[in-house]
Amino acid sequence: MSVHARWQANPLQPEAWPLLHKDLELAKDLGATLLNVHLYTEQGIEAYVRAIAPLIRLATELALQLSIENTPVTSPEEFNELFARLQSVEGVRLGQVGMCLDIGHANLFGWTRHNYLKYIDQLSPRLPIIHLHAHENYGDYDSHLPLFTGPAAEDRSGVIGLLKRLRERNYSGSIILEQWPQPVWLLNQARDRLTECANHPA
Repeated sequence: MSVHARWQANPLQPEAWPLLHKDLELAKDLGATLLNVHLYTEQGIEAYVRAIAPLIRLATELALQLSIENTPVTSPEEFNELFARLQSVEGVRLGQVGMCLDIGHANLFGWTRHNYLKYIDQLSPRLPIIHLHAHENYGDYDSHLPLFTGPAAEDRSGVIGLLKRLRERNYSGSIILEQWPQPVWLLNQARDRLTECANHPA
């Protein structure tokens, strides 16, 4: 189980810390293993590293992993820089903190629009991906379509390419189908087709 911190919880803002503490407590109380937060870059990567380091240490003390999620405006290069800097922070161990790869957000990022695999390919091989948000869009807005109801309904090669890249990185985290569809059976369909792609990628 994982907990997604509230979107208002920007660690660069002092007023966000009570929210982050509550989200950590919620994760611990639920028996979750991971808390997910967003990357905010308005003050630069170095400022974010200084801000997030105490949260990583708190999560570690609670036996929680912390994942940092890409948004539609954060680049692969910013994530590469983030995790390169985190390696040198005392008390921070990569693997305890890693990236939450959101493929829908990667598909919206300007330089990789309509091609989330290109986004993944620009991430450093040493960057730990520990969590995944799986949803689709047509490159227009963050519509959170269930898998196989957007572009993958006609061409599942992107999903197959995603699974191939995850295997190459020895990915062992959760895949969160981050949507609330109507009808709800679309979630079961997404799960079943994703499993089929994993077992029979051709």
